[in-house]
Amino acid sequence: MIPDLALCLLLAGAAPAPNPSMIIAAERAFSRMSAAEGMRPAFLAYLAEDAVVFRPRAVPGRKWYADHPASPGLLTWEPAFAAISKAGDLGWTTGPWEYRAAPGDEAGVEYGHYVTVWKRRGDGSLKVVVDLGVSHAKPSSPERGLETSSSEGAARAGPGPPIDVRAVIEELLAADRALSQASAASGAAAALAAGASAEIRILRPGATPSVGAGSIAAALGEVKGTLTWIPASADVSISGDLGYTYGTTDLRPAAASAGPSRQGSYVRIWIRSGSGAWKVALDIVIPIPEPERQPAP
Repeated sequence: MIPDLALCLLLAGAAPAPNPSMIIAAERAFSRMSAAEGMRPAFLAYLAEDAVVFRPRAVPGRKWYADHPASPGLLTWEPAFAAISKAGDLGWTTGPWEYRAAPGDEAGVEYGHYVTVWKRRGDGSLKVVVDLGVSHAKPSSPERGLETSSSEGAARAGPGPPIDVRAVIEELLAADRALSQASAASGAAAALAAGASAEIRILRPGATPSVGAGSIAAALGEVKGTLTWIPASADVSISGDLGYTYGTTDLRPAAASAGPSRQGSYVRIWIRSGSGAWKVALDIVIPIPEPERQPAP
């Protein structure tokens, strides 16, 4: 059976070859709407029905924005990196964001970096299926400029034959679990270094992104204890070259006396290498605060 999107592409005949400019344009339009109309209308317009956002756990995105009052603040962002699958059905962007309590307010501006995963729906529109970010101090230097995946040229070759999407999702979940086991055995930095793409991006609260496999040791060098995770969900492109997982991390201190384990939410974006192995292209973790302790009776 040919997946719906693949069938649409075949029927379209002269459909343009997928490239990151598609999701770059969508991301910029999303940000412009946030600036012009506010965050709530923009997110409700661009989030897919099954989208998740992180608060800090994964929650249904549209329900969260529908249930919460509109914020008067101004949130804007700009993609600094974008990639898209060979089939053009799945892509992602990341870049800096800024938040002001009110438009034009330059006092107390907040800064950070976001990650957005985009998926093409049956009607051809691009919608956000995953959105989260981290906060950090104002960057000391601007981004290097907009970059795109090195696989952009390969995308023009077409998506290739249809795949068994469910089977590939299970394969990706298995890769994520295996990476967790490696992290428990040899440490998070060593495990990620062995499973990372050359262009990996690592996002953690309080720090600007680390880029490249050579930055892994410095980015994760402060992890003290055993870091493992359990994936909750995953999805892949119909071309089988791009996917993502998300779930919950658990950081257990090296010594029992150091206190309880700490949890976080993670999103990991994966690309399939030339050898067929899944490699991590982006890794982002945000902490989940400990529940407030009830006073003793």
